Amino acid sequence: MKGNFNKSAIYKLSIVFCLIFFLLTLSVISFSKAKKTFSPAVFNIKVFNDQSNQSSSTASLAILNLEAKTTSQASKVQWFARIFDENIYLYKTPINTIENNVYFVLQTSYFVELIEEANNAFYKAKYLDVEGYVKRNEVQVVSTPPNTPYADNINFRIYNNSSQIMRTIPSATGGSNTQVCFLPLYTQDVQFYGILEGESAVPQRTNIWYYCKYTLDKTYYGYIYSDGCDLLTEIVQNTEECIYIDAPNFNLKNDTEELAVIKKNERNYTLIIVLISIPVGIFLLMLIKSNIILKLNKKEKAKEVKLFFDS
Repeated sequence: MKGNFNKSAIYKLSIVFCLIFFLLTLSVISFSKAKKTFSPAVFNIKVFNDQSNQSSSTASLAILNLEAKTTSQASKVQWFARIFDENIYLYKTPINTIENNVYFVLQTSYFVELIEEANNAFYKAKYLDVEGYVKRNEVQVVSTPPNTPYADNINFRIYNNSSQIMRTIPSATGGSNTQVCFLPLYTQDVQFYGILEGESAVPQRTNIWYYCKYTLDKTYYGYIYSDGCDLLTEIVQNTEECIYIDAPNFNLKNDTEELAVIKKNERNYTLIIVLISIPVGIFLLMLIKSNIILKLNKKEKAKEVKLFFDS
């Protein structure tokens, strides 16, 4: 009976420890899958300053680029690209044509946010709250989001009746068919995005139109003829220093989200250990108690046998 009990206890104990080992192995695998893997990337450093449009000092810089597991709930890393050259357009569609296919000229030295790859020639991009497309070979991708990506809070005033009508195209030839809204004289705080050459609304005057946003009862976007506008906010060149890379990794997950996943797995890992340890501890205490009782019973029986023979 005693031998059977000891064998049974050892057998049960072995099963418990095997289960512990199996569950801990599973938890370790689950935890390790949540960790980031790293791959090196080589970047070039360029400095944009007031002395030259594009002065660069290049240096090889090995940086660890986070490669993360993509999940449906994880947010993607924001990617930005800089506008170095003049006359770089925000396109309406990812097609290599300018006529009726561009919004405005992007501000030199500032950035666009890259959303995704549109095709081999274009990125889908956003400038402020206007989405469009930029040519991949006309922008420089940066490794981290810039502090000041856009020329924001740039406004102007309407002072002449030649600029009171906002239109869908940079031309007045469409009449009422292209009219978006009417702006009263001396309307201020019309938000400026960029310029675009079109047709002159006044003979022998400029052909420059402003792509802009005007908010009244609702928000309107369109073109206003620049000749009747003034008080345009000065656009200061962005001299922020950046690290440039060849191309963005749109599958890269936000580091904050990834850290949250790791911490969650760490909590799960700890919880599994605690949940396993409690019943195992109880079982071991019961086993130890049973062995102690058996030993006491054995001693008592040994005394009884000795007394029997002594008598």
